[in-house]
Amino acid sequence: MKYAFQVPKPNMDDFIHEADFFFALGHLVLMDEDYSNWFLQRPTILDNGTHELGLPVLGVDLLQAAKLIEPDWIIPPDYLYDKVRTLRGFHDFADLMGSTEKLAPVIQGKTLAELSDCLAEYSQHVHKVCIPYRLGIRIRGWLSYIIQPSGMSIHYLGVNNLEELKEMRFFENVSVDTGKPFRWAQQGRVWPDGRASDKLDMEKPVSVNFAKLGIMNMKRVTEFETN
Repeated sequence: MKYAFQVPKPNMDDFIHEADFFFALGHLVLMDEDYSNWFLQRPTILDNGTHELGLPVLGVDLLQAAKLIEPDWIIPPDYLYDKVRTLRGFHDFADLMGSTEKLAPVIQGKTLAELSDCLAEYSQHVHKVCIPYRLGIRIRGWLSYIIQPSGMSIHYLGVNNLEELKEMRFFENVSVDTGKPFRWAQQGRVWPDGRASDKLDMEKPVSVNFAKLGIMNMKRVTEFETN
């Protein structure tokens, strides 16, 4: 399993060696030149910001962000639980790009049938798909079992808990991003100890040691633990 992390701006240099690739938020790329420049010539997946903003960055703006950092992968606009708008966002953005080669679209839908339809449409065009954490552990596992024989790679958008990682580790060609170790560290905890009530603040520094211990807890589950 490969890892990317949503790291607050003041600490981005502190966690370079913890990640296999990097995770850039499209709206911050457009707003902050220093943040944008940090990703240049680094393996990066560019996110559309749906989780943080509630709605994705507009396709034309996401394209501009992509031009600024030249990411390896781009997550086109998606809409929570809305298959129709998400597929429209995917195709509209593919038209803007002129290609689906770098696109890693998000599977969305309200029912199992809609999720299956969304996946089936993507399978005709792309080599990587994303599964959002909001679908829950069981649905993410179900989708992963369906995707595996196709040869497409899977990127998990966020992590629900360490138990979920135990299942993820058995799938091939997968990656995951999360900000949880940093969110907990901003509140003086090591993930997954207790609860973190506040959202991750991208402007606020973290306890580097606490965040690294949280990351270690993740890697201990996916790389070493067998029960």
